[in-house]
Order: sequence, then structure tokens, then C-alpha cells
Amino acid sequence: MTRGLPMETRILIVDDDPFICRQLEELYTTQQYAVSTAPNATEALRLLGEHDFSLAVVDLKIPGTDGIGLTREIRDRWPDLDVIMITGYASIKGAVEAIKQGASDYITKPFQKEEILLATEKVLEKRRLLDEPRRCSRSGGCST
Repeated sequence: MTRGLPMETRILIVDDDPFICRQLEELYTTQQYAVSTAPNATEALRLLGEHDFSLAVVDLKIPGTDGIGLTREIRDRWPDLDVIMITGYASIKGAVEAIKQGASDYITKPFQKEEILLATEKVLEKRRLLDEPRRCSRSGGCST
């Protein structure tokens, strides 16, 4: 699943529910992703400042701010970091707002493992394709 991705794909999970954090962490580590978790926006921003992440999976309802506010701040400070919004409070209005604020996808809880993995793979592959010209120009060219 990580074919073509950088050596270490790091995913940040932001959710105040320890069960969801554990569930996602176990799922992602079986796919060879490096995972960090944060129970709130403050901890998420601290981790984002300390590590390079490939993706953030953010719950809509988190302490410190809501997931929309955190997504907005992530997109402002780390524009190349993609965000998948997850929520147990699904609404069309919430989904539209999440996408407007920069979320790459919006998934409702409870989710199927396949659903979150497919969304993750899709977002990471899109990012890899967008970053490829930049990597090639830095390295002096890429062969096709």
C-alpha cells in the first residue's frame, strides 16, 4: 500500500476518544505507517511543529477547538499537509464546511477499516503525484 511513497509515511491522528486513536493506530501500523496521536488541538499543533507528517486524520469534535478550526490552521501553517476529517456527527453542512476549509476527505464514524484505508491511500497517492515534479526538479530530473 505504501508503494511509491516516501520511506516513512507519518500519520497524525487527532481524536479525544482513546478507542478511536488505538483503532486507527493499529490499522495504520499494520500498513507500515508511522503513527502519532493527539487528544486535542494543542497537542496536535505541538506534534506538527516537531515532526513532518504526510497526513492528519482529525475528528470534528476535539477539545481546544473544533476539527474545522484545526484543519484551517493546519492548511494555513502546513499547506502541503492533507487532512481527512472524521466525525460521529455527520451532516452535509459539516462535510461541505470541512472541504471548504481544506479537508481532503470526510468520513463518518463508525467507519469500516477498508473505507479509511482507501481514503488514506487516495490522499497519499494524490500528494505523491503533486510532489513528484518538485522532487524531480530538486534531484535534476526523473525518468519515466
